[in-house]
Amino acid sequence: APRDYAKALVHLRKAASQTTDGDIYRRAIYSLGYMAEEGHGVKADMVKAECLYRVSAENGYANAQYALSLLIRLKPGISPKTLDWVERAAKQGDALSLFGLGELALMNPLRDYSYAYRLLTLAADRGDSDAMHLIEEASKSTNEKVRKSLLIGRQLAREWEPVVEKIPEPPIPIPAPCVF
Repeated sequence: APRDYAKALVHLRKAASQTTDGDIYRRAIYSLGYMAEEGHGVKADMVKAECLYRVSAENGYANAQYALSLLIRLKPGISPKTLDWVERAAKQGDALSLFGLGELALMNPLRDYSYAYRLLTLAADRGDSDAMHLIEEASKSTNEKVRKSLLIGRQLAREWEPVVEKIPEPPIPIPAPCVF
């Protein structure tokens, strides 16, 4: 069935403006940001997409935190904020963020690989196929240090619990420039 983006926009706008449920509010704003980014039902607008992702991210929504990090990363220059958003999403258990941080940790020669394998195990447990691949590679490694780090990382992953961010009271509102 064809997607009716105009109808989806109507419902998402209502959800963002009328709900008293903070989780529905931040999910609706994230979805509006996604529609602005992809040009679904509206002209693609990266400025509005970033603005909406930021509001949803500041309201603690992990998917928006990760999406915002990707948009910031596409801009010229290097922003330390990119990593801040990914770390916030990873703490909540976002699989893509856990994978990204785990992969980055594997590239850092100054970091203990067990930290990387903890993150990758958590991402794999949440269905990330790239993380699953890296974990499988490590389990087949002939390098004793890699296999030991993987075992430690898996143990650390079993002891880890995500911490979902609380929604601010009242939730952070959508600034007028974000609205489309």
